[in-house]
Amino acid sequence: MMHNYSLKQIIFAISVGSFLAYFVYQSTVKPPHLMTRQNEEHIIQKATLQIRDMLFLSNESEIVDPINTDRDVGKTYIYPAGKTWQVSGFYRRNYNDSWHPWLMTLDEKGVMINLSIKDDFELFDDQVLQNSSIAIKP
Repeated sequence: MMHNYSLKQIIFAISVGSFLAYFVYQSTVKPPHLMTRQNEEHIIQKATLQIRDMLFLSNESEIVDPINTDRDVGKTYIYPAGKTWQVSGFYRRNYNDSWHPWLMTLDEKGVMINLSIKDDFELFDDQVLQNSSIAIKP
């Protein structure tokens, strides 16, 4: 039995089929969770660079973050908070130093808004101590 479809029905069917095919293709090639993961990795890398720069940490210092995890040290997180990101981790200046927790809030571009760390005041430069965006807790 032969059906006579109108031009509108044919265009509608082709449009819906094309849209669905494109949607399935995009979700296969670039799944949403992969895009989110890439954005999170970018934010974490920026946070790691900024904590090293802001605290004047040497190259021998170690930083544990959500990408470079060490469960023996502690858990680390990245959390979207509205248009900002919160990244937590730990750092130590050298192998003999203890691990110090940190929490950084960054804007959507990865620029630090504030940094909270738990460490000794006397180990920091005056420039770090006077920075209003860094909070040091003993």
